Amino acid sequence: MVEKANSNMLFANFNQDFSCISVGTRKGYSVTNCDPFGRVYTMNDGARGIVEMLFCTSLIVLVGAADQPQSSPRKLQIVNTKRQSMICELLFPSAILAVKLNRKSLVIVLEMEIYIYDISNMRLLHVIETTPNPDAICALSPSADSSYLAYPSPVPSPSAPLAAPSAPTSAGTVPAPTPSSSAAQSGDVLLFSTRSPSLRLTPPARCSPPRPIRAPSSASGASRGQRSCISSGGGRARRGYTR
Repeated sequence: MVEKANSNMLFANFNQDFSCISVGTRKGYSVTNCDPFGRVYTMNDGARGIVEMLFCTSLIVLVGAADQPQSSPRKLQIVNTKRQSMICELLFPSAILAVKLNRKSLVIVLEMEIYIYDISNMRLLHVIETTPNPDAICALSPSADSSYLAYPSPVPSPSAPLAAPSAPTSAGTVPAPTPSSSAAQSGDVLLFSTRSPSLRLTPPARCSPPRPIRAPSSASGASRGQRSCISSGGGRARRGYTR
């Protein structure tokens, strides 16, 4: 028996502590609490291709769906569901493929660039130029104290180090590392500190090419993104969704 996929659903993901599930559909988005289980918030305001939460707070990051004419995948919106208000809106030069966030950082992944913002005031901290990453392979640590971003490296192994450790420029841009002549897709991963300009190459993975990666949970737990509003919401995480 062949099961039919739900053509209405476009996105689903847990929040950082796995206490809630956010869902994007062709009609809007919803939040479901895991324990006790039940839907706690629904908004039908157009197709949503990405719906990411900040732990159990009322801050939600939304991105439109690529196949919907009224919904742009280049536009990112941050909303406060408790106040029913728009906090911030960003427009990027190409489609947003993934969004990651913790209590300190907001990360937006495009195919050739990664943007890192200070989530408290939406100030742009870094722009990382990457090699093509159409699958948006990356992971952000949920811990604000050890906020590391992992993404694929074009450098095949530690024996072929980064040419000049790719320090950010005065504009905060981190150039893409230059692959060596033997740069095959080896599964190597770069770790970037979102709170300080440091970059390191991890030991090579045993699989090739790279596949989706996830940062472990912590128990303690325009051209450059034009912003129209720079305030930010959020709060401390609580057990169960906070509206």
